[in-house]
Order: sequence, then C-alpha cells, then structure tokens
Amino acid sequence: MPGIVYYKYKLDKHRRVIRDEDGLALLKCTRGTNDVEATHRVINKMLGTSSCGEEFAHGWAAERRHRYNHDTAVHTRQGYVKTGHYKHWLVDRRQQLWYAITGKQYSPQWINALEMADTPERFGIVPLSSVDLQVPLQDPDDLKMLSPDLRYMARQMQCPLPPRPVQQRPEQRLFTKLYYEKYRNLRAINFRRFADDWNVHASVRTALCRSCQCT
Repeated sequence: MPGIVYYKYKLDKHRRVIRDEDGLALLKCTRGTNDVEATHRVINKMLGTSSCGEEFAHGWAAERRHRYNHDTAVHTRQGYVKTGHYKHWLVDRRQQLWYAITGKQYSPQWINALEMADTPERFGIVPLSSVDLQVPLQDPDDLKMLSPDLRYMARQMQCPLPPRPVQQRPEQRLFTKLYYEKYRNLRAINFRRFADDWNVHASVRTALCRSCQCT
C-alpha cells in the first residue's frame, strides 16, 4: 500500500537500533499475519464470549486501537515520546507550549493532533455512505421500539433503521421467500435489486432492518 512503511528498525529497551555482528541494522516486518492474528486473538478473547452490547464493544475497540497504536509507535519510532500514559492531548499541549517558549519541537517524531484539521472520517461503526439505504420512519415514536443496541447503531450510522445481518427467524423466512419467488431460476442474481425487494419489508414494527445494497 503506498505511503505505508512495513519494515522498521528493531529497537532495544533503550530504544536504540539493534545491529548484528556485521554492524547491519536489524529490521522488523509488520506486513505478515502474526501481528494481525495477535490482534484478532485479543478481540476474540475479549468479545467472543462476552454478552456486552454494541456501544460497549465499540468503545472498547476504540480505546484498544488507540493504545495499540501508541505502544507500537513507542517501540518502533526513535525519538517518540515515552509518556507512560495514553492521554495524547496532554503531550499535544506540552509540545505547543515548549515550541512557544523555546522555538524548538519537544519531540519531532510526535504527531500533534491539535495541529490537524478536523475531518468527517470515523472509525468503527460509521455513517452509511449512501442515503438510498436509509428509510424514513412513519412514526417518530417507532424509534422507541428499537432495542438499545439498535438505537445506538442508528445514531452511529446516521439512519433511522440500521442494516444488520440476516439472522432472526422472520428474516430467514423472508430471505428464503424472496429467493424462491424471484431469484431461484436466474443464472445471476442482481443483489442490488434483491436488497431493494428486501427493504420494502423493512420497518421497526416488522422487526426487519435495512439490508445493504450490493453492486
């Protein structure tokens, strides 16, 4: 991927580059599956058997992502601030004060979030990219009929009724019904049309949520 560094210097506990007997710097590859699978193992262990809701899982994943990225920077970037905590805004502010007083950067390797422009970019459960996937509620009180998890997902996705996998019994019956009535004999399924047919039945009162339209 352009702009992404997959090979970094290995650092010792004093954060100095480790070299072999010939004086060559040792590199660490981060493009393999070991780092990815290690992260998946932690997620599965924490959330795989947990009965927590969507909001807790989303918050936990965001906090772990923040801490993991910080720890990775500490171990792979020379000159990166080793703070001992994860409150980035304190280091951001200290860096600004240090530059105002001395005219020098406190840590050249530190990326100051206060100097960046805000963007609509989001992580985790994000807003839907297409308004075509949204459906207006006939009655504003219908939102109260959603479970707390679905209400949270609706707020995060910025839509009245969030999409979700086909997993409940009424959804499975509807999926089977639509397939056998309209798409069983087709050589190739138009998934966007299938989603449109599905969304006709989507409402709070039928306990059916929207389906993502595939292209």
